[in-house]
Amino acid sequence: HALSTIFTWAPETTIVQLTSLSNIYGLASLGCGLFMGLTSIEIIRRRCFEVFYYSHFVFLGFFIFGVLHNLKFLPYLGVAFS
Repeated sequence: HALSTIFTWAPETTIVQLTSLSNIYGLASLGCGLFMGLTSIEIIRRRCFEVFYYSHFVFLGFFIFGVLHNLKFLPYLGVAFS
């Protein structure tokens, strides 16, 4: 989702549209996910296991920023719409 947005939608928009709050939350979620993914590379995981282990707490940021990016994910938090 992020790569397709960056390469197709971003070049056609203005800086104001790129810095909307929803896009900033999406980039923060992407950053958290990339950090978790990079720490799961075998050489980092084996040499710096504590970094690998504690990086999984970044999932909370990944999830929260993902929900803030698109509110359609609120039901995954247990919030029911009436």
